[in-house]
Amino acid sequence: MVGKMAISINFQMIIFFSSELFPTEVRGRGVSTAFMMSRLGSMGAPFITDLVGSMYPWAPFVIFGLAALLAGAVTFLLPETRGQVLPDTVAHLEARERKYGDLMSWEKHLSPNARERR
Repeated sequence: MVGKMAISINFQMIIFFSSELFPTEVRGRGVSTAFMMSRLGSMGAPFITDLVGSMYPWAPFVIFGLAALLAGAVTFLLPETRGQVLPDTVAHLEARERKYGDLMSWEKHLSPNARERR
């Protein structure tokens, strides 16, 4: 039951993250590509479970666990969009200053003297 809840939460996160990351003119393609990748993973999961699990019963748990941890870690590399206007065009997206999540933001830990030198 917890697994189904986590899958439902993950599916919603795909919608939220991808709709904020892509500019308006390519948002449909970006969101549909994110959905397609999630569907490919859903289709491939039973094959991994059957093929690899028949040889090594513990391997599917390790593979899916590592994939989940990797996906969670890569999420911290996504830019922070809180308080920013969502871009309408690709040019607006490229011109925008990139601020990444708090975990990956090393600039907030710099001393005021180091910030002035930048």
